[in-house]
Amino acid sequence: GADVAGLLAATIGELCSGQVLELQHLFDVDRTEDSYVSAVDGKTASLMATACRIGGMVTDLDSDDLDALTEFGRHVGMCFQIVDDVLDLTATDEVLGKPSGQDLTEGIYTLPVIYALRDSERLRSLLGKPLDAEDVLTAREIVTSNESVDSAYDVARSHAKRANEALGQAGSLDPNVSAGLRRLVDDLVDRVS
Repeated sequence: GADVAGLLAATIGELCSGQVLELQHLFDVDRTEDSYVSAVDGKTASLMATACRIGGMVTDLDSDDLDALTEFGRHVGMCFQIVDDVLDLTATDEVLGKPSGQDLTEGIYTLPVIYALRDSERLRSLLGKPLDAEDVLTAREIVTSNESVDSAYDVARSHAKRANEALGQAGSLDPNVSAGLRRLVDDLVDRVS
C-alpha cells in the first residue's frame, strides 16, 4: 500500500544520508562518536526499524505497538552494526567470511577505532591515509589491545537492552514472535562474547 511505499521511500533517503555522512569522514582521525552514531542510525538502524515497522503494518498492529516495534528495530540495527564493527577488528577472515580489517582498509573508522584514537598517538599517526596489509594488522592490534573493543561492546549491549525494553512495550505481539525477536537480540550480542 501507499503507507509502506512512503515508508520505504523515506528509508531510502535516510540510507543515502547515512552513507553520505560516512563518506564525509573517510580517513578522518577526528571522526566523533556522534558522527559514527548518525551514520549508523541513517543506515543500518533505519533499515532495521523500517523492516520491523512494515512487519507490524502488514499484521495490523496498533500505532503504539508499531512505534514500539520500530524502536526495537532501530536499537537492533545499532547493536548489529556495532557488533559487526567489533568483529571486523577481532575476528578472522574465516569467521567473517570476508577479509577482516576491511573498514580500516577503506578508511571507515568505527566506534572501537574512534575510542582507541582517543588514547593512542601511535594509532593516530598510522591512520588518516590508505594502509597496506601490515599497517592494517598493526592498527587492529592497537585497537584490540586496550579497552576500546570492550567499550564499543558495552554500547552494543546497551542497545540490545533498549531493544528488549522497546519490545516489551509492544503488548499485542504474539508471545512466540516476541520470544523469537528476543532470541535474535541475544544472538547478536553473543556474536562477540
